[in-house]
Amino acid sequence: MDLDLDDLRALIAAGEGSKVEFKRGLPRAPKVARTLAAFANTRGGHFLVGVEDRGGVPGAPHPPDTARELRDIAAHFVRPALRPTVQILELDGRPVVVASVPLSDRRPHEVDREDGTVEIPVRLGSSTRAARGAALEALRRGRSPSGTAGLDALERAVLEWVARQGDAGTDSQGRCTPQAYAKSRNIGTVRARRAFVKLERAGHLIGHGAGSQRFYSRP
Repeated sequence: MDLDLDDLRALIAAGEGSKVEFKRGLPRAPKVARTLAAFANTRGGHFLVGVEDRGGVPGAPHPPDTARELRDIAAHFVRPALRPTVQILELDGRPVVVASVPLSDRRPHEVDREDGTVEIPVRLGSSTRAARGAALEALRRGRSPSGTAGLDALERAVLEWVARQGDAGTDSQGRCTPQAYAKSRNIGTVRARRAFVKLERAGHLIGHGAGSQRFYSRP
């Protein structure tokens, strides 16, 4: 997952999201571990140190030390341990330290929270949250989608729609919901909800929340 300067510029220009996290400096180890584990559990991602939330680049403090600490945190604060690709790249003379984590075939990865509890984190949009419910069950079973051959036309269309929405979603809170899909395609909400549920059960989508507030993201 090595990046070049063009890759780095593109990541910064796109902003934070499900696969990108910006930090001006290196936070406490448990917080870093939580984000790295979430990337590994979800779709992979890049942890950038030396970049502000809005994309400014003041540069990372003490880049070699920051790179070493990132490797140490991934190795000792995440179970199973991670081995991210860590790079120091200079953007207009300012160093940015990047830890790149692929989607892991050893997931789920867990971390110890600062309150002593254990958590299996996932990425949802630009935030990191504890996996719960069906999302947690899917990770623990190591379930992965078996392809789209058995899906009907509506289910394929839903899957493509969720993938296109990315982090933005479509409802008023930026989330991918059956209601939003039904409205965008002028179909019944019940029909849309059935397609989302089937995709979740097959491991193609992860559901969050309950009832009418339930929304979905890609694994």
